[in-house]
Amino acid sequence: MKNSLSKRSIYDEEDIFYTIFHWKGEETYMNLHYKKNFIITSTPYFPHINLSGLPEVTRISSCFPETPKPKKQPKSPKSKTFCFRQFIEHKIQLVPPAKKGTIKVDRQIFTTIEKVCSEVVTISGFIRKTVTYTALAYNKVIPNYRIQGDVPFQGLIESKDIKEEYQFSILEEKILANVLAREANFKNQKECQIYKSPFAFNFIEKDFVKVSIKMST
Repeated sequence: MKNSLSKRSIYDEEDIFYTIFHWKGEETYMNLHYKKNFIITSTPYFPHINLSGLPEVTRISSCFPETPKPKKQPKSPKSKTFCFRQFIEHKIQLVPPAKKGTIKVDRQIFTTIEKVCSEVVTISGFIRKTVTYTALAYNKVIPNYRIQGDVPFQGLIESKDIKEEYQFSILEEKILANVLAREANFKNQKECQIYKSPFAFNFIEKDFVKVSIKMST
């Protein structure tokens, strides 16, 4: 029939359903995509509406960005102490020479932290020695003659617990013992023979020092 509406349905191998409408001899095809367990969402068909003029949809996530998670602060290291011990041997030149058996030495130690590296702390310092003795100079014996000198040294403190970013301070600096002290380089000059006593031109010592550091929190 000319004005009658006829409808026929066809199923293909892909289970796609086609419905064909015949109206006034013209066929309008509507492809209703349907498939088992498969959902297709498409733009609706409105022939008399211009969709290009509609505003673009903005995702909510772009308007409201995700709140960043707070970063975990690193745990502060536990306060620890480290130390090193070292022998320091040195020779002091006595000018003018010292009468044998008259030498007395006053010792002071000074240290500083030179560098902190990964697993290592370098320490530098010196022992300041004030030597008092009976000297022979200008054909005279001079009691309580005094000279002063600094004996430098360096040391390393090694530990896997030491990190480059840690802060340290000197906790203790100490001369534990004077291991060796002796006069040397005696010379029999005419002046020495007059005073009937040998005079030493060198004084050799060995000290045992300890330096402790503390990790600052």
